[in-house]
Amino acid sequence: MLNFSIMPIPYEDESPIGYTLRLAKANGFRYIHSMLDKTTIRRIVCNQASEKKFIDSKFSMLYTEKDSHVRNPLFRNNQTTTPKICLTCISKSMNIPNELQSPFTYLCNKHQQPLIETCAHCNENLTWELTLLDGHCTNSRCGLKLHQHLSIVYPELTTKENVSDCLLAGYIANNLKNYHLKQTKWASQPGQLKLINDGYQLLNNTVIAQQWIVTLLNTLPQNYPKSFSTILFKILAQNINNPHWPGIDKMKSALLKSSQSHSHHKSNLLTNAGIAVDILGIDLFSLGKLRDENFVTITSKSRLTNQTLVDVSTIVNKLTQLERSSQMLPLSEQRSKIAFYGIPPANIILAILKGELRAGYRASTDLISSILMDPNDLKDFSEKYFAAKLGNKITLEQAQEMTGLSTQVLENLKVSGRLKSPSWFRPGCRHFCVFEDIIKLRKSIHQNQLSLNF
Repeated sequence: MLNFSIMPIPYEDESPIGYTLRLAKANGFRYIHSMLDKTTIRRIVCNQASEKKFIDSKFSMLYTEKDSHVRNPLFRNNQTTTPKICLTCISKSMNIPNELQSPFTYLCNKHQQPLIETCAHCNENLTWELTLLDGHCTNSRCGLKLHQHLSIVYPELTTKENVSDCLLAGYIANNLKNYHLKQTKWASQPGQLKLINDGYQLLNNTVIAQQWIVTLLNTLPQNYPKSFSTILFKILAQNINNPHWPGIDKMKSALLKSSQSHSHHKSNLLTNAGIAVDILGIDLFSLGKLRDENFVTITSKSRLTNQTLVDVSTIVNKLTQLERSSQMLPLSEQRSKIAFYGIPPANIILAILKGELRAGYRASTDLISSILMDPNDLKDFSEKYFAAKLGNKITLEQAQEMTGLSTQVLENLKVSGRLKSPSWFRPGCRHFCVFEDIIKLRKSIHQNQLSLNF
């Protein structure tokens, strides 16, 4: 336990690290690291009680919960680990209020003054050093007087949720080559005030929003489906708190009108699994099957979740090598056939990638519209898949979905003998019938040859 000759009285709204700096200064220390080790300082910065009980009980009163109701995918804890200061608070009382360590605070609530997190002279981020309390740059090679240089005063940013949206939008706008979010434990993104400013412009300025979409669509090669280029927009739209930003509507409109560039560069597409299944039109289980066949690269050996980082560029790179013929139609125009046989799109994609199914490729709006197949080839494949999976049996519930007939009508058809039970039929298995009979039934419905007189 450390003993100090001078124990300043904590301010009511003071942050633990702010008080620690004042404590060090009052007791004649030149650097905070001369008083405490890095681990202890880190715990204080993160608003965690220190293992070293070097300050009396008044200090423990400074620890508070930090905006736990606001969620941002960039970090788990709403606590910044780098300084933001109000020059007026510093000049009047050397105070660094608790609220300034929130990633969603960009103004001093008391003085309505934009905060400072970098030095205008050397452009370095501020650090937790004693020169901060004198209003000077903490960079030892600079040390000049800090002054206001970033003016962020937006009347619309009245809630922490909206500021959180701007912080996320600013981060995405400044990281166009990253198609995923990597969440950190603490809010440690450098230049948070600039990110908030950039994000506000993106979300609130429709001209900037439209220009960003054009840039976004040009980040991937032309042979990628258009939906792949919108990954960052999907991440933004799925994670913001307020969906009514003017820029969001403008982005949606621009996506419908814009076209991709003619870039031919290669690109790795590393994104979160939740986004990957969305753009591929599959589920997590199917994504795992593609991983097992080495068509998807997963960066972690842990359980596959929506947050797992995956690289799906191999799929597109292989598909672009396929040659199309005039008989082929986009899979999007053959959805009814796929639904009729109950075949998952992932199985079709996997069979194509393995060379078991002939197909072509032409970049379109999404993946299923970009893959082309001969309808007869798709029919043959689907029937083989269905027979192999179900052993020529189907439940009445599946038959109901494929034919549109009610369960009662199907049961009556079974009773009349027009729908047979599987060869292994035993009493109590009335809910199964033969798949081939359902195929014939479906054809007779389409040809209006079905009579339901029993």
